[in-house]
Amino acid sequence: MNLNNHLSAPKVTVLLSVFNDEKYIGQAIESILGQTFKDFELLIIDDCSTDGTVGIIRSYDDLRIRLVVNDENIDITRSLNKGLRLAKGKYIARHDSDDISFAHRLEKQVDFLESNKDYTAVGSYTELIDDAANHIGFLKCERSAEEIYYNLSYRNNLTSSSMLFLKEAINDIGYYDESSSHSEDYEFWFRLSRKYKIYVIAEYLIKYRIRKSQRCDKNYGPTFKRMFDIALRTKIDKDLLQFLQNSQKDIAFFERVRLIKKLHRFHINIQKDAKNAGLSSFKLKNVCFKMMLVFIAKVLTGVKGKVYLKRLLKIG
Repeated sequence: MNLNNHLSAPKVTVLLSVFNDEKYIGQAIESILGQTFKDFELLIIDDCSTDGTVGIIRSYDDLRIRLVVNDENIDITRSLNKGLRLAKGKYIARHDSDDISFAHRLEKQVDFLESNKDYTAVGSYTELIDDAANHIGFLKCERSAEEIYYNLSYRNNLTSSSMLFLKEAINDIGYYDESSSHSEDYEFWFRLSRKYKIYVIAEYLIKYRIRKSQRCDKNYGPTFKRMFDIALRTKIDKDLLQFLQNSQKDIAFFERVRLIKKLHRFHINIQKDAKNAGLSSFKLKNVCFKMMLVFIAKVLTGVKGKVYLKRLLKIG
């Protein structure tokens, strides 16, 4: 393959924004360069790193790497938008600077979107790793477009680094929201799901790193508030949203029962909104019905009952 000709219009742009991540950036880059799918550019936006990050990136002698160093620190959201504007690929694959992609990730995701033209974005299951890349666990999420749409209505159930989407969708939904540097991915997937179908491949194609520093992250509060505000766009009742997100302490039993009616109203609202997203109304009604049963189980029997019922109904 002639890389000089290839890079004029690669099929995929792998978009990576980085700031002071010298410890992990090499692993992220190598996981992309080792992909079985070769028709890509790795577009790295460095947000004025002050450590050895840029030197590590420049040490890789590969024409598919395109490094852009910001003139000033502009935060991750604006850096991502800068990358989206510079991207040459038909598809955009997101990747965080401390995560690791499995070798077949791009191949499987491009194959899916090329074979399923009614979908605009695709993700995958996630393996969780620690600072040293040791296995912690696995994270599965909902797979169908209707399940993903439902869950994005009140929480983020997608791993950013697992996502690949059609670049032209940006012309319709816009770029990342630069008004906040918190939960920029959730806000973007939320808007995307309101107009386009998203799918999740039932394979582990990304390793998501959970750092020790994240456990006491000072940004947790603002991030959670941002997620809460995004979900309110569905006109969901605030008390119901807090209950669904498990953000408040236990409440009285009869207060929980009152939330069932509010959930029914929430289901009506999101089914109306779904008419513009190309979803199956029958499948979405089925999802809403199952989640109503799960919710009732949680209200009547607590978290254990909810988990059991979800397994019985094969949800998540």
